[in-house]
Amino acid sequence: MKTERSVATIRADLGESIREITTHYPKNRSAIMPALYLAQEKYGSVDGYVYQAIAEILDVPEIYVFEVASFYTMYNRKEVGKFHIQLCTNVSCMLLGAYNVLDHLEQRLGIKAGETTSARYLQALTERVSNMKYLADVVAMLGSLDPVMAEVDK
Repeated sequence: MKTERSVATIRADLGESIREITTHYPKNRSAIMPALYLAQEKYGSVDGYVYQAIAEILDVPEIYVFEVASFYTMYNRKEVGKFHIQLCTNVSCMLLGAYNVLDHLEQRLGIKAGETTSARYLQALTERVSNMKYLADVVAMLGSLDPVMAEVDK
């Protein structure tokens, strides 16, 4: 999934798809989220090159793209492993034992929050606020749990 990227290559790779997406919205700015998703699918994460390319394609200020990418936890602003665990650690989750869950996961997985397993199979366990605060404790994971637990149990 890791591909060399520059503003020019991103524009060439994604420009047509992003322009097609804009046809479904009243304003180009509304296409920022799906454009970021496309870039993340292609490159594995989003960064300054991606922000700049998307801003140029959509003809919006680059800060608009950065604001969306930095606000939502679904966009990876650095490279991640195959599976990515997110643990809600906001106040409501903390009061219901989120840090106990975090301690258990760190011990079981052998990594600390923000780290990745050596094989880059299991992504950094991260502390991020979930949009599901009413469901504390929340652990979200991209991918199936079965292969991850098999990796952990090795």
